[in-house]
Amino acid sequence: MSPAPTPDHLTLTLVIPTRNRALFLSKVLTYYAQMNCPYPILIGDASDAPADRDTRQVVAPFEDRLRIAYRRQAPGITTVTSTIELLGMVSTPYTAWCGDDDYLVPRQLQRCVVFLESHQDYVLACGDAAEVFVRQEPGQHFTILTILPGAHKETRSESPSRRLLEWARPTIGKNTFSVQRTEVIRYSWKKAAEAGLDSKTYAPLHELSMNAISTLQGKEMRLHGLYHVMLRHDQKTAFSGPLDYFHRVAQWDWPKQVADMISLLVVEVRKREQVREVEARRIVEAVFINWLIPFLARNRDRKLREHGLLAPTGRTLRERLAGIPSAREVWCRLRGEHDISLASFLNPRSFYFRDFLPIYRILTSPDQVWWDHKPASEKAAGTVLNQSLGQPLSVPPSAGTSSIPDDMGNAQTVRGFESFRGKRVLITGGAGMLGSSLALRLVPLGSRVTVLDAMLPNYGGNAFNLSEVQQDIRFVQGDIRDAAVMRRCLEDAEYVFNLAAQVSYIDSNTDLLGDLDINARGQITLLEACRATGAHQRVVFASSRFVYGRIEYNPVDEEHPLNCLSVYGIHKLTGEKYHRFFSERYGLPTVSLRIANPYGPRQQMQHSKYGIVNWFIRLALEGRPLTVYGKGLQRRDYVYVDDIANACLLAALNGKAAGQVYNVGSGRGVPFREMAQLIATMIPGTSVVETEWNASSYFVESGDYISDIAKIRRETGWSPSVSLREGIERTVEYYRLHREAYWSSEEALAKS
Repeated sequence: MSPAPTPDHLTLTLVIPTRNRALFLSKVLTYYAQMNCPYPILIGDASDAPADRDTRQVVAPFEDRLRIAYRRQAPGITTVTSTIELLGMVSTPYTAWCGDDDYLVPRQLQRCVVFLESHQDYVLACGDAAEVFVRQEPGQHFTILTILPGAHKETRSESPSRRLLEWARPTIGKNTFSVQRTEVIRYSWKKAAEAGLDSKTYAPLHELSMNAISTLQGKEMRLHGLYHVMLRHDQKTAFSGPLDYFHRVAQWDWPKQVADMISLLVVEVRKREQVREVEARRIVEAVFINWLIPFLARNRDRKLREHGLLAPTGRTLRERLAGIPSAREVWCRLRGEHDISLASFLNPRSFYFRDFLPIYRILTSPDQVWWDHKPASEKAAGTVLNQSLGQPLSVPPSAGTSSIPDDMGNAQTVRGFESFRGKRVLITGGAGMLGSSLALRLVPLGSRVTVLDAMLPNYGGNAFNLSEVQQDIRFVQGDIRDAAVMRRCLEDAEYVFNLAAQVSYIDSNTDLLGDLDINARGQITLLEACRATGAHQRVVFASSRFVYGRIEYNPVDEEHPLNCLSVYGIHKLTGEKYHRFFSERYGLPTVSLRIANPYGPRQQMQHSKYGIVNWFIRLALEGRPLTVYGKGLQRRDYVYVDDIANACLLAALNGKAAGQVYNVGSGRGVPFREMAQLIATMIPGTSVVETEWNASSYFVESGDYISDIAKIRRETGWSPSVSLREGIERTVEYYRLHREAYWSSEEALAKS
């Protein structure tokens, strides 16, 4: 058994130095309060008077909502000095440094901590970054101009100097913002201070030094997922003139601080690699050059010429650095660099949507700030705005007009998904994997969500699945077979995601009447309640690929013969027919989705009666072998839960889908053994073993199954976006993080 997890607030501290930027800090703290950030936040205020009063006014309202420790520091001290002082106060084993205008996603911070606790040879973990260029508007909000991908890096070499070179090619990442072991980040900042790096003059240099020193101390991991949003709002990022720090750093006669930084890193390389000084210097200078080039080149030749940054030679940057192979590679890479569409980040199908949307609203809404930003001389005291964090957040109308790019595989627009804003939505079976995924999608969109779940043992309902949105939904513990409960829940519902079911085809063949009661009578009860309340709801019914039974051809389209091999398949088909009948007879808009093999976070892990991918992940995490029948060559179509949730949303919005049936799958057949091997690859030490078919398993074996998803792609614009490898990786990370919320007792496991 794994040790009990350490409470979140005892593992990580957020360190935020600030100076004269109360407006930015107010938005950052508003965000952390809305996300219920569990970690201590240590704020060092080096503001000049009277701006320090503004900072204190900003912090005060959050002291009841967040674990804030405020420290007044000497006015005007540098970021390096401020940070070192704050790091001396940190008592947790991990620390994340953050600017007062940057956003770290709390749930991604937690993933990083979990990773570092289980990988002692790593000193740093981070995730994906987005650099958001903004323009400040009158008042307290911003307009987003563009988004660039960040450059957090990953280094896994055992050699310190090789890690340093890996980190520098092709471009150095901003790992300053990562989760680091406290002793590592403390050492890195201390060394930067000893080298005399003054962040006021050469802001990139202290970050460069500390990143390099951290890299020399140990390996670094990048976890997929939006982790860090960095604001770009100052004029320096636009090359406003030749006198800023870009100009100074760009000169070949490097200033003293550059020389000091290189000397510092030379000492660190020699100490860890036991190499001669000349070799250490060669390594460090190569690293610095590889950092300098993309730093300048992203502004292209024209901008550099305009501001004299290529003087005195007049040659292009490409020509000047032609003798450095890695520099040529950097240049080619940067020539193809492009910004990211804002609409793609606001697309509910985007992997970043869930984490980016709250930050987007904080930035663009003038209401989402706790402090009225005016010069201290113009007000006697700061005015606290929007005291209730429970108020729905509003997205400016402009956010709904951008089309989602073609490469997102979806013709819907952001405005289309905004159709759920303010709508009343009922999710039956809403505490399960798919239902909770839908709730997590709909709450940020501003829907008024009711979750109904009977919470029957072993059926997948888990209160933890809804913990992130429990304050924003109405939860009803009830059964779809209860007509009175269904009428109350459906009376004002506009959309219904009908997911409640008995979902084990194994149990259906041993408890026929029990399966009939839930999967047939329960559906009639729900549909009759819809009719009794006016048949105004749009209903999406979760059916199954089991209605096809024995497969006659692949890929399987919706016209394939229905050869059910289990009572579960028969009753799912019956449910489909009920929904179509109510659509045609009573005008109730219904659509049925035949879901392939679902998997992903928040599925039950107590038994193996359904959800084989998740069950294999549990076995692997416990060091148990994965057993495949025969050679494991039978092909299945595995579809990730977030892709299924997106299909449900699109089907609900499509008025032409009424009465239709759609396949929902990946459209790709994967051999069973390949799926098992993927899990084994991601969880070292896992073995895959073969066994003979038993009679009961052979009877229900349908043969290869691959979904034909052409119809749903054509009529709704949906297509899957998460590969099996990526989906398994996300699922493994999720259960490593939340194992205690899903593992059954050893007795229950033995029975499985």
